[in-house]
Amino acid sequence: MEFADVVMKRRAVRRFEEGGVEREVIERIARLAQRAPSAGFSQGQRLVVVTDPGRRREVARICGEDEDDARGFGPWISECAAQFVPCVSEEVYHRRYR
Repeated sequence: MEFADVVMKRRAVRRFEEGGVEREVIERIARLAQRAPSAGFSQGQRLVVVTDPGRRREVARICGEDEDDARGFGPWISECAAQFVPCVSEEVYHRRYR
């Protein structure tokens, strides 16, 4: 599939169906995300996947979901099946390029 096709066929989602997503699907997405390029193959990034409902609510609170809900966006951060949180270590890149 061409990138232009992906962009043109995308859709916005603000409400999720009940039932979640199979763990294998979440793991496949995470594995693909880990293939992102990194400077000098230093791999200074990690991906944290949050699936626990209580922790998803806490991440949503930190991200300001309550304010978004007040503007009519709804609780889409806390209600998703999994949150993919990219984390980056600046120090890893500094060590690589000293």
